[in-house]
Amino acid sequence: MSHRLLPGWFPAAWAAAMLTHAHLAVSAPVDPLTQITCRMSVPAKVRAGSPVQLTFELGNKSKKAIYALNWNTPLEGFFGRYLTVTGPQGEVEYGGAMVKRALPRREEYVILPPGGKVAKAVDLAKAYELKTPGKYRIEFAGRIADATTGKIPRSFEQQTAADIDCAPVTLEITAR
Repeated sequence: MSHRLLPGWFPAAWAAAMLTHAHLAVSAPVDPLTQITCRMSVPAKVRAGSPVQLTFELGNKSKKAIYALNWNTPLEGFFGRYLTVTGPQGEVEYGGAMVKRALPRREEYVILPPGGKVAKAVDLAKAYELKTPGKYRIEFAGRIADATTGKIPRSFEQQTAADIDCAPVTLEITAR
Protein backbone atom coordinates (compact mmCIF):
# COMPACT_ATOMS: atom_id res chain seq x y z
CA MET A 1 0.00 0.00 0.00
CA SER A 2 1.57 3.28 -1.00
CA HIS A 3 0.95 6.66 0.56
CA ARG A 4 0.74 9.66 -1.66
CA LEU A 5 0.52 13.29 -0.57
CA LEU A 6 -2.36 15.07 -2.13
CA PRO A 7 -1.64 18.40 -3.78
CA GLY A 8 -2.20 21.30 -1.38
CA TRP A 9 -2.00 19.17 1.79
CA PHE A 10 0.36 21.54 3.62
CA PRO A 11 -1.80 24.70 3.33
CA ALA A 12 -4.89 22.70 4.33
CA ALA A 13 -3.13 21.22 7.39
CA TRP A 14 -1.80 24.65 8.37
CA ALA A 15 -5.29 26.20 8.10
CA ALA A 16 -6.80 23.42 10.23
CA ALA A 17 -4.12 23.94 12.89
CA MET A 18 -4.76 27.69 12.94
CA LEU A 19 -8.53 27.20 13.32
CA THR A 20 -7.96 24.82 16.22
CA HIS A 21 -5.58 27.34 17.84
CA ALA A 22 -8.08 30.18 17.36
CA HIS A 23 -10.82 28.07 18.97
CA LEU A 24 -8.60 27.39 21.99
CA ALA A 25 -7.89 31.10 22.41
CA VAL A 26 -11.61 31.94 22.44
CA SER A 27 -12.36 29.16 24.97
CA ALA A 28 -9.75 30.31 27.50
CA PRO A 29 -11.12 30.77 31.04
CA VAL A 30 -12.22 34.28 31.95
CA ASP A 31 -11.09 35.84 35.22
CA PRO A 32 -14.30 36.29 37.26
CA LEU A 33 -13.08 39.60 38.67
CA THR A 34 -13.15 41.11 35.17
CA GLN A 35 -16.83 40.15 34.83
CA ILE A 36 -18.08 42.02 37.92
CA THR A 37 -19.81 45.36 37.44
CA CYS A 38 -20.56 47.94 40.13
CA ARG A 39 -23.20 50.65 40.39
CA MET A 40 -24.21 53.03 43.19
CA SER A 41 -27.15 55.39 43.47
CA VAL A 42 -28.37 58.00 45.97
CA PRO A 43 -31.28 60.45 45.99
CA ALA A 44 -30.52 63.77 44.26
CA LYS A 45 -31.49 65.80 47.37
CA VAL A 46 -31.89 64.95 51.05
CA ARG A 47 -32.72 67.21 54.02
CA ALA A 48 -29.99 67.65 56.62
CA GLY A 49 -30.44 65.16 59.47
CA SER A 50 -32.49 62.73 57.36
CA PRO A 51 -31.43 59.20 56.35
CA VAL A 52 -29.35 59.06 53.15
CA GLN A 53 -29.97 55.83 51.29
CA LEU A 54 -27.07 54.59 49.16
CA THR A 55 -27.90 51.60 46.95
CA PHE A 56 -24.89 49.48 46.00
CA GLU A 57 -25.16 46.89 43.25
CA LEU A 58 -22.74 44.25 41.97
CA GLY A 59 -23.49 42.57 38.63
CA ASN A 60 -22.13 39.56 36.79
CA LYS A 61 -21.55 39.78 33.03
CA SER A 62 -20.44 36.14 32.74
CA LYS A 63 -22.35 32.95 32.08
CA LYS A 64 -21.20 31.36 35.36
CA ALA A 65 -22.20 32.16 38.93
CA ILE A 66 -19.57 34.20 40.79
CA TYR A 67 -19.12 34.08 44.56
CA ALA A 68 -17.95 37.47 45.87
CA LEU A 69 -16.88 38.12 49.44
CA ASN A 70 -19.06 40.93 50.83
CA TRP A 71 -16.38 42.33 53.17
CA ASN A 72 -15.79 46.08 53.00
CA THR A 73 -18.70 46.72 50.69
CA PRO A 74 -22.19 48.04 51.38
CA LEU A 75 -23.40 44.45 50.82
CA GLU A 76 -22.05 43.73 54.30
CA GLY A 77 -23.10 46.98 55.98
CA PHE A 78 -20.74 49.36 57.78
CA PHE A 79 -17.84 47.40 59.28
CA GLY A 80 -14.99 49.38 57.75
CA ARG A 81 -14.14 52.44 55.71
CA TYR A 82 -14.76 51.61 52.07
CA LEU A 83 -16.33 54.88 50.90
CA THR A 84 -14.75 58.26 50.40
CA VAL A 85 -17.33 60.96 51.13
CA THR A 86 -16.40 64.54 50.24
CA GLY A 87 -18.62 67.49 51.16
CA PRO A 88 -18.51 71.29 51.20
CA GLN A 89 -15.87 71.25 53.97
CA GLY A 90 -13.69 68.49 52.47
CA GLU A 91 -13.52 64.79 53.28
CA VAL A 92 -16.13 63.59 55.77
CA GLU A 93 -14.68 61.26 58.42
CA TYR A 94 -16.00 57.71 58.69
CA GLY A 95 -17.65 57.16 62.08
CA GLY A 96 -18.86 53.57 61.77
CA ALA A 97 -17.63 50.27 63.18
CA MET A 98 -14.23 48.76 62.32
CA VAL A 99 -13.63 45.01 62.56
CA LYS A 100 -10.71 42.61 62.40
CA ARG A 101 -11.16 39.61 60.17
CA ALA A 102 -10.85 35.88 60.75
CA LEU A 103 -11.21 33.43 57.85
CA PRO A 104 -14.38 34.12 55.86
CA ARG A 105 -17.47 32.00 56.31
CA ARG A 106 -19.59 30.67 53.45
CA GLU A 107 -22.46 33.05 54.30
CA GLU A 108 -20.15 36.06 53.86
CA TYR A 109 -20.02 35.40 50.11
CA VAL A 110 -22.81 36.70 47.90
CA ILE A 111 -23.82 34.75 44.82
CA LEU A 112 -23.83 36.84 41.66
CA PRO A 113 -25.99 34.76 39.29
CA PRO A 114 -25.01 34.51 35.61
CA GLY A 115 -26.07 37.77 33.96
CA GLY A 116 -27.64 38.86 37.25
CA LYS A 117 -27.00 41.27 40.09
CA VAL A 118 -27.21 41.70 43.85
CA ALA A 119 -28.03 45.01 45.55
CA LYS A 120 -28.30 46.39 49.06
CA ALA A 121 -29.14 49.80 50.50
CA VAL A 122 -27.35 51.35 53.48
CA ASP A 123 -27.98 54.61 55.34
CA LEU A 124 -24.89 56.80 54.88
CA ALA A 125 -26.02 59.03 57.75
CA LYS A 126 -25.32 56.16 60.19
CA ALA A 127 -21.59 56.25 59.43
CA TYR A 128 -20.96 59.77 58.08
CA GLU A 129 -21.87 63.22 59.42
CA LEU A 130 -24.01 64.63 56.59
CA LYS A 131 -25.60 67.68 58.24
CA THR A 132 -23.87 70.58 56.48
CA PRO A 133 -25.91 71.76 53.49
CA GLY A 134 -24.16 71.48 50.13
CA LYS A 135 -23.00 69.04 47.47
CA TYR A 136 -21.49 65.67 48.46
CA ARG A 137 -19.56 63.17 46.37
CA ILE A 138 -19.47 59.48 47.33
CA GLU A 139 -16.84 57.13 45.87
CA PHE A 140 -16.39 53.41 46.45
CA ALA A 141 -12.81 53.17 47.73
CA GLY A 142 -13.00 49.51 48.71
CA ARG A 143 -12.32 46.42 46.72
CA ILE A 144 -13.70 42.96 46.28
CA ALA A 145 -11.66 40.93 48.79
CA ASP A 146 -12.28 37.65 46.93
CA ALA A 147 -14.24 36.43 43.92
CA THR A 148 -14.35 32.97 42.43
CA THR A 149 -16.43 30.58 40.38
CA GLY A 150 -15.05 27.71 42.48
CA LYS A 151 -15.57 26.44 46.01
CA ILE A 152 -16.05 28.76 48.98
CA PRO A 153 -15.03 29.77 51.57
CA ARG A 154 -11.35 30.15 50.71
CA SER A 155 -8.29 30.71 52.87
CA PHE A 156 -6.48 34.05 52.73
CA GLU A 157 -3.79 32.44 50.54
CA GLN A 158 -6.40 31.36 47.96
CA GLN A 159 -8.24 34.68 47.78
CA THR A 160 -8.03 36.94 44.76
CA ALA A 161 -8.67 40.60 45.61
CA ALA A 162 -9.19 43.30 43.01
CA ASP A 163 -10.28 46.88 42.63
CA ILE A 164 -13.50 47.38 40.69
CA ASP A 165 -14.71 50.41 38.81
CA CYS A 166 -17.74 51.98 40.40
CA ALA A 167 -18.76 55.43 39.21
CA PRO A 168 -19.03 57.99 42.02
CA VAL A 169 -22.41 59.50 42.88
CA THR A 170 -23.39 62.95 44.11
CA LEU A 171 -26.17 64.32 46.25
CA GLU A 172 -27.19 67.61 47.75
CA ILE A 173 -27.91 68.02 51.45
CA THR A 174 -30.45 70.81 51.90
CA ALA A 175 -31.22 72.87 55.01
CA ARG A 176 -33.94 71.51 57.24
